Amino acid sequence: MLTERYIGSKNPILLKVDSKLSLNRNNGTNFKVICSDLEPPNKRGQTHTNKLLNKCFKFFESKKTGSNGKEIAEFIEKVSSGMVFTKIVVQDDLNAYKVFETLNARDVQLSTPDLLKNYIFSVVTKNNTISDHDLNELDENWSEIVSQLGESNFTDFIRYHHNFQATLVTKKDLFASVRKLADTPEKAYSYLRSLSDYAPVYASLLNPHDDWWGSQDVIYRSVRKYLEGFELFNIKQPFTMLMAAFHHFSADEFVKLIEYLYVLAIRYNVICHHSPNEQESAYNQLAIKIYTSEMTRASHVKNSEIFKRLYPNDEEFFNAFEFHKMPSRQSTKKLDFYWLKLKLT
Repeated sequence: MLTERYIGSKNPILLKVDSKLSLNRNNGTNFKVICSDLEPPNKRGQTHTNKLLNKCFKFFESKKTGSNGKEIAEFIEKVSSGMVFTKIVVQDDLNAYKVFETLNARDVQLSTPDLLKNYIFSVVTKNNTISDHDLNELDENWSEIVSQLGESNFTDFIRYHHNFQATLVTKKDLFASVRKLADTPEKAYSYLRSLSDYAPVYASLLNPHDDWWGSQDVIYRSVRKYLEGFELFNIKQPFTMLMAAFHHFSADEFVKLIEYLYVLAIRYNVICHHSPNEQESAYNQLAIKIYTSEMTRASHVKNSEIFKRLYPNDEEFFNAFEFHKMPSRQSTKKLDFYWLKLKLT
């Protein structure tokens, strides 16, 4: 009775429980085994989330809920009567995202990767023409993207990835804008391929010593010293342009571009403390020009009016540097950076 009421009814043919709760493709099979056998499957090579499901089951299984059937039943009734579930029905994916943002603002931690994945996969499967094999392959590709970035970096990656393809939007409007980039099955496929192409680039921009740089052309080795500076001062605004340039500039031009952006960042962000809002808007414009091949060399960026408007001249830079105050955090590293690495001219 308890099984049928809380877990699911047993299929008379397969003698397995059809669980009331349906999980996603990654965890559904594992969860059904737990519901049928009331023990986690003992398999090798399980995913991290399935391991967590099994660990959760073992945790509660180890707790004492009563010494006989009556006490156990009373315990289950007491717990279940105190549980409240809220069901939210939305009209479309955009409203789903708004609900997600509202809940997130109230400390209900929902997964941005899962939300975007559900939308992309719903578009891909819209016409029911994709095979299970192809869908599983897409699922694996998505898992690989998330594993490279981690959920904490995923939203920023999506924003930077968006901002070299489309006009800059606020974080609140990001999901609505991404929908326009992937509103047909063909565009959704292309969008997923693009995420796969750029995920390792973004992850390696965050980590100057990532092994990925070692597998690239030897010319790219010199970017590490610039990325170390970005990391030291927590500067990420150039990433939109650098992501676009990696697949659209030659290796030599990419290295030149990161050097130009590095010098600008030290002058603009670190010493002069100018607002990053204007900078982000300018980088968005330049990144789109790189992505569309309107600009194909680093000099095109450096000599553009957009870049020149941002670049603090020598007088402004030296005046700001004279009265520059350094916070105590990482001050030793930053002093070393200033005097041993920073080119003032």
